[in-house]
Amino acid sequence: MTIEKGDMTVSDTKDNLIETKDGITCGCENPSLKMTYHIDGIDFYSYQNKCQCGNIINVNYKRKNGECW
Repeated sequence: MTIEKGDMTVSDTKDNLIETKDGITCGCENPSLKMTYHIDGIDFYSYQNKCQCGNIINVNYKRKNGECW
């Protein structure tokens, strides 16, 4: 599943994303995410999180013009 919001794209391996009042997370009964890596590029930055249920969630952001890294 993929959710796009502005400059952010969120995708996962189990098609189990949900949107809550607090943001986008895993849709399992008890989501518990741990960041497994972060990439910081010139035009983008990304995070990968793994939920306790095994779902891997990738979050990619496009940098705005003039945004520094």
